[in-house]
Amino acid sequence: MPVGIIDEPLADRFHRVISPSFQVSPAVVRGTELMPEVVAGSMDASWSARFFPVRAVDFYRLRDVFVCGEGLVFDAAGRLFRSSVAQHSPAHIETAAQAVAVARAAGDVAGHAGPVVLCKKIGSFNFGHWLLEMWPRAVLARTELDMPGLRYAVHTHGGALRQVMIDGLALAGIGGDDILETPWEPQFFEELIVIDGLTEHGSYMSPVAVNCLQPLITQIPPARSERLYITRRDIGWRRLQNEDAMIRIAEQEGYDVLEPARLALAQQISAFKGARRVVGVTGAAMTSTAFMAAGGQVDLFVPATMPDNFFWFISQIRGHRYTEYRCPEVRAEEARQAHGQSWNADLRISRAEFRKFIAG
Repeated sequence: MPVGIIDEPLADRFHRVISPSFQVSPAVVRGTELMPEVVAGSMDASWSARFFPVRAVDFYRLRDVFVCGEGLVFDAAGRLFRSSVAQHSPAHIETAAQAVAVARAAGDVAGHAGPVVLCKKIGSFNFGHWLLEMWPRAVLARTELDMPGLRYAVHTHGGALRQVMIDGLALAGIGGDDILETPWEPQFFEELIVIDGLTEHGSYMSPVAVNCLQPLITQIPPARSERLYITRRDIGWRRLQNEDAMIRIAEQEGYDVLEPARLALAQQISAFKGARRVVGVTGAAMTSTAFMAAGGQVDLFVPATMPDNFFWFISQIRGHRYTEYRCPEVRAEEARQAHGQSWNADLRISRAEFRKFIAG
């Protein structure tokens, strides 16, 4: 049964931050002939924009609502608030709606007094989404709102990403009982603060989302490595084929090899903050290019079929030069079966082309 979707009522909007306009430049892309027409068309919709106008980032106060999954927000009648839909599939939405209905009927829902800022959305297990779509919500609420007792609802994590999350919130002065780690299961909130307008994945990124993090990193000194090659060896998929040979070439060209997943957040910030050029395969770790100074160079190896402009948006907002090299995907069907999409396959590029691309 379809879930009813509603907009946040204007009466519930209590604060607004203006997101400034910004100009963009088309991405410099090599290997465009490898891109399927539908992918090239979806990319061109943003690459040809040249200008993104002023928008608003709105703060809503919702009362007596339920949050389920990765940030889906339902009212007492079981209707879903539109801003929380984001990239959730109809199946995800239906599963969450049923879970909320069952929990309500059983009277078995964990409850939280407010005010609480919602800092979770789909992609909560991805470093990049946390960095620019969830962490900024906490930072903005902390800096924009004068609300005693404010807490911050994040998604329950284990392992390294949880520590990254805790470390990032600490940089914003948030810690201890102010952090409310919430699971997938339905949770009831008496007063929930929802921030809308920071991103529309694939079509828009607000400068507010990127720039509100900059004051936090001033306390972290830059590392001395000016050229970084970002490897995905530990990830195990969407890597360059024969990467060991590519790494040797990168080192010959003066690059330091970095595996961000092995570093604490402060170390990642330091490394990218000091870099003038960063090269790597597209992936969550490259989100830290947001910490690079204006004027830096970002070069990405991108699967031919991948429709993604997340890192291009970062480069435009931060004032970086940006180039993509679209690469053939190796054993694409195997990757689709193992990791959900063909663009999670390893990528093929010759050693000569690799050297030429990174040597400039």
